[in-house]
Formats: sequence, structure tokens, C-alpha cells
Amino acid sequence: MRIADLEREESSGEHQESTASILLRARDGDGAARETLAGRYLPVLRRWAHGRLPRAARDLVDTDDLVQSAVAKALLRLDSYESALNQLTDAQKQAVILRLELGFRYREIAEAIGSPTPSAARFLVARGLAHLSRIMRENDEGK
Repeated sequence: MRIADLEREESSGEHQESTASILLRARDGDGAARETLAGRYLPVLRRWAHGRLPRAARDLVDTDDLVQSAVAKALLRLDSYESALNQLTDAQKQAVILRLELGFRYREIAEAIGSPTPSAARFLVARGLAHLSRIMRENDEGK
């Protein structure tokens, strides 16, 4: 199954615009698209970040503030993300999109891309993210 197929299946019941198309609109400066992305991912990121701050820092900084700040910074870097994503191998790109943009579990990623095991899919995502991070860092340093 290809990413385009999965994006079409992303909606549950009523029509929901795919993350990929929202990202394209946000990259083109559409404020409503940025709001949609933030609304879609802030709750997930809040759950992930909850309790991950060291106890000593919890009184100094609100987790929600950190998450909102991170999302705002991420939205500003959409062009860099898109450019870096296109430099990954096809397998890495698919695995990273399935994990980050569609929220697939490693077992689901393995099934979607034909990986032999969830562990192999996890390693593919990890390698893709490391490569993505390196490319984005190099792009930032070149500016």
C-alpha cells in the first residue's frame, strides 16, 4: 500500500483533509491550514510531553507552553522539512510519513511497506529521522 492510498483512507466517517494536503497549504502561507495542523497535533504532543519534563523544570515552564512553542517553530520550518523529506530513500520517506504524519504503529508500518518485522520498520523510521534531522540541520547552517 502506498502513502497516497493511506492518505485517502485517513478519514474516518466524514471527510477529513489529509495531513499532506494541509501541510502543502500551510507551506503556502495558509493560516487556517496552520491552525488545523496545530489543532490536530497539539493534543497528541501534549500527551507525549506530559511528565517528560524533569521535576525541577516543571515549576518553571508549563508543558503546554513548551508544546505550543515547539509546534510554532515546526510550522515555520515546513519548507525545510519538505525539502529534507524528499532527500530520503523512498522506503525511509514512506516509513517516516506513516509514523509522523499518520501516526501508524510500527506493526502497521511494517504491514504497509512490506517490512519483515515491526522492529525492522522501527529501525527504518529511526534511520529516516536521523537522516532527516541531519539534512535539516545542514540546510539551517547553510542559510
